[in-house]
Amino acid sequence: MLRLLSVCIAALTLVLASPSTCEQSKGKSIPLVKKAEFYLRQGVGIPSGVYASTVPRFAVTGSGYFAVESHDWIYLFDKDSNLIRKIGGKGLEPGRFPYVCYSVTVSDKGEIVATDVRRRVNVYDGAGNLLKTLFVPEFRFSPTLSRKYDTYLIASGTCMNIAEGIFVYDYNTGRAVTRFFRTGEDELELLSSKNAGGWFPGPLFTVTPDGHVLCTKMFDHRIFEYSLSGELLYVYDKVPPHYISLREVQAAPPSEQHTGEEEDGQWEATWSYTGCPSMYQGDIFVVPRRLLPPYYLDFYSITEKRYLGYCELGEKPFVYSDSNYIYLYEHLSDTLVVVGKYTASISQKEARVESEEAPAESLPASHIRNVITEALVDTAWGGLEETSRFSIVDLSGRRHAFGEFLTSAPRSIVIFVRPFYDCAFTAMYEGVREFCAQRDDYQLYVVISHPFKEELEFLLGGLTLEAIVVPNLKPGLVMEIAPSYPYPGLVVFDRDGSVLATYSTYDLYGEGGKPIDEFLREVDNMDSSR
Repeated sequence: MLRLLSVCIAALTLVLASPSTCEQSKGKSIPLVKKAEFYLRQGVGIPSGVYASTVPRFAVTGSGYFAVESHDWIYLFDKDSNLIRKIGGKGLEPGRFPYVCYSVTVSDKGEIVATDVRRRVNVYDGAGNLLKTLFVPEFRFSPTLSRKYDTYLIASGTCMNIAEGIFVYDYNTGRAVTRFFRTGEDELELLSSKNAGGWFPGPLFTVTPDGHVLCTKMFDHRIFEYSLSGELLYVYDKVPPHYISLREVQAAPPSEQHTGEEEDGQWEATWSYTGCPSMYQGDIFVVPRRLLPPYYLDFYSITEKRYLGYCELGEKPFVYSDSNYIYLYEHLSDTLVVVGKYTASISQKEARVESEEAPAESLPASHIRNVITEALVDTAWGGLEETSRFSIVDLSGRRHAFGEFLTSAPRSIVIFVRPFYDCAFTAMYEGVREFCAQRDDYQLYVVISHPFKEELEFLLGGLTLEAIVVPNLKPGLVMEIAPSYPYPGLVVFDRDGSVLATYSTYDLYGEGGKPIDEFLREVDNMDSSR
């Protein structure tokens, strides 16, 4: 079996459950539309494990850079995925991290706020220049998360008296102003009864444009809205329909009986973890949830004080959201991170999906709409009807019409793939390879798209396919025609370049889908009828 590269999506978004007295919300399914994706390389690896997507490690700065934390460095990339600089690193000097950089956020003024485990918070401007470093002695071990709003620094974690909580500091003096959102005795008893004490970081939170603090705990479905003075303003207590409470599951094996991460993961998969809330468009905020997987994203309205609905993300962990996009991990490894940018158009009466037009060469996917829904079964493909407008960029940087690569064969089957996906491509390739080998009137092509030349050349050097392989350095170009890109998909072309049939990853794995062999029989029957 051919395998290009295995996909290991290991980051997580944590969720939990609800008291049985709360009302279960029906909630509507809110689809997302993929707009673009970008690539982060330079050896930037995202930590895996339980807390990988619980605490924010990704943000968009006031200078428009993407800030990504990895191994105590904060990497700043521009919108074209070029590394601009890296800041921080391990060390005792101002701006460095004495122990471990635990979270990265952006303030209301676009500043970068980074939290070190050893009770230190570094604040940089949007370009990565150090502005201030603060010591937060109230925390016993580590502030989990820090954010800056106006003249306040807000931090959460495990405090000196062991109890968790959120502290608000005067940013100029470094003095604590107030504290709230402590862990109650009943919550500690719940964690103890489930053998889950010590599993979780401190409270997670975000700050609204009006300066309110939205707080979550990993073992609770509720979202608590506080003022900066510590006054509880509102509790969002609707239970999402996909939510499974910690209260409803069996306890984890005692720690002395744990045999390893696999056993821990089996227990984690039985209930929902609640992640860090994040502001989205207007007054809407989102809360990621995890059931190891699938991942979910819940939507709430601050103005209306209500639950709006949810989106099932499958195996794509939530990364971040801002006023423009929702960011999801598409691929994770120690050498490459691919992040997709999505939008959700939410009406008060119904959820709908909208698309924006964009130039064909830009990364935003205007013609293919990768819609993630509950069943992950549908994609509204706006693909081309023939190859005349379809082009690729070769390894020398020259652009070609795809028709230049076609042979004189009466039929062409083209598989579109990028070098991260394994199972779907393997199924398509093996099926089509055997199909073409039995017919003289079909030629198989594999278009491999990847934006970095040296990595694409390395891949091609060790690749053996019974097909004509076409490398492409502009992934954005194939989005017009590939039926499920960035997931593997194929198109059957006639001799004149017109599209005869398409087959996507959604057809292969979606509810009501069909095996590749069944699709190829339909293609064969179509030829016979002609």
